[in-house]
Amino acid sequence: MDILSQQQRSRAKPEFQAIILSGLGTRLGPLIESHGDDPTPKALLPINNKPMVSYCLSWLEEADIREALIVCPPKHVSGLTDHIQATSPILNVEIHAYDSESEESTSTVAILKKISSRIQTDFIVLSCDFVPAPDLNLSRLLNLWRADISEIIMASLFHEASDEAQKRKDEPLPTTTFRGPLLLGVSYNAKSDVRIPMHLFTKFGRCRMSSRLADSHVYIFRRSVLDLLPMVPELKSIKKDLVPFLCSLQYSRTKRKRYADILISPEKPTTANNVQDKATVSEPKRVRDGVDAKAQISANSSWSASSKLGEGSVVASSAVGQHCTIGANCRIINSVVMEHVEIGYGVKVENCILSRHTKIGEKAELKDCESVPGAEISGGASYKGVRLSSKMSMAVASSDEDEDDEEE
Repeated sequence: MDILSQQQRSRAKPEFQAIILSGLGTRLGPLIESHGDDPTPKALLPINNKPMVSYCLSWLEEADIREALIVCPPKHVSGLTDHIQATSPILNVEIHAYDSESEESTSTVAILKKISSRIQTDFIVLSCDFVPAPDLNLSRLLNLWRADISEIIMASLFHEASDEAQKRKDEPLPTTTFRGPLLLGVSYNAKSDVRIPMHLFTKFGRCRMSSRLADSHVYIFRRSVLDLLPMVPELKSIKKDLVPFLCSLQYSRTKRKRYADILISPEKPTTANNVQDKATVSEPKRVRDGVDAKAQISANSSWSASSKLGEGSVVASSAVGQHCTIGANCRIINSVVMEHVEIGYGVKVENCILSRHTKIGEKAELKDCESVPGAEISGGASYKGVRLSSKMSMAVASSDEDEDDEEE
């Protein structure tokens, strides 16, 4: 139960503002390429047939957060605005564009500096691709903040990463030092030994260290942290610079004295709430409208009600977005099919990601492929392990087979 009642919250000014950071998504490859003049915002890419930013907005609404600011590249403003207007979220959502041309201006700390005048309260920062576990309640985290408001200046959400998740990461996990819920240090320097100041042990005594905790990119900050940022110009990244810096205030007397006038009670500035790795989304209710009686959709697949599935087709371990048309006798296995995709008769798709407006001709076979938005694959084509561009008309062998031929 929230510490503040609904009646108290309705009369009070907003406790928190939410900042949702949405980047260009360059690491997502063809999934974020433009379809004609229409850009593909990272925040609107679907997860389980729902734009990823919608999970953030729903999570905030459930905790009675009233105001959210989505920060994105200029070319994504129009698409996000249309989405917000179409979905009409309960909270008040504004969209702010940042300069995406300059690397200096796209750092997360630089973005906070630029929007600081728009933040009047304590604030929550989260990434647009954060999908909370069904049992992770934001109100629970905020109540920890409310219970000790005079002490905490930052809270950060960490989760224990599975072995599989660690293998998929581009960089090793940080070394975190903590004592109970108190985060004492975070080190991302994997090339050298972790240095722990003696002041930390002197003050806190026994503590624990772990290299299995991953930053969930969810933070709660006191408003005064924004006043600190111009004084420490070397801070660039929230995750790698600001969080470790605030942790160091707990045992560095020099830093505490220097920033005492800005940060209130910096004796206990950070807390970490460790949760299990539950990156699953609750399965939606299955809908069979538009599905032929002789077609099959597995229980672990996600199907959009506005899509159509032809006779004898099978969809297994896959997610199919809105307004898709899949012909008869198709096989869609372990794949993601985004909205407005057209798949012809007898097509086989396995381990693929098909971006929006992709068109696949009859009896084509795709395996381990990604398509750019608007890709067109002619009938009878066969591809494996390739990136499918706007128009693919020739049937080619897989890249693996080409390598084998060269070796022979």
